[in-house]
Amino acid sequence: MLAADEVNFGVGGLLLFKLDEIENGQMGYSVARDGSALSSARNGAWNPNWIVIGHDTACGDPLILDTSDPALPILHDFNGQGRWNPRRVSLSIESFVASLNEFARLATGRSTPVEQEANPVTEAEREKFLARISELNGGHVDLDFWGALLEC
Repeated sequence: MLAADEVNFGVGGLLLFKLDEIENGQMGYSVARDGSALSSARNGAWNPNWIVIGHDTACGDPLILDTSDPALPILHDFNGQGRWNPRRVSLSIESFVASLNEFARLATGRSTPVEQEANPVTEAEREKFLARISELNGGHVDLDFWGALLEC
């Protein structure tokens, strides 16, 4: 079970779209403002199998569900790079939910800049969090993504 559809941490965090927001969330990624398709099989283009399910709240960069894999991994990439080359942040939808719940636990009491300053993440907490994310994902994900969330 997912703890929340948004986890705030300092000035950043993660936001997941509600089901009725998914279609609009594709705007600018797989669909242009005029309704035309932006996805293609071309290298660096938006993949037709990707669905934006949310974004990081610091920069608005997309969280992407990869429907080409039955495990439904979650990917992340940066807007404005001229090409898409997302990195895996979770091996499956299940491991993403578990990872998000770990992030929500760590964010408790740190959801605003004031709270975060009063209760900073210790190096031991950071290491434990990243080790847990690695464990939940079999060690095969971009831990830089999860670590960067703690820097906001």
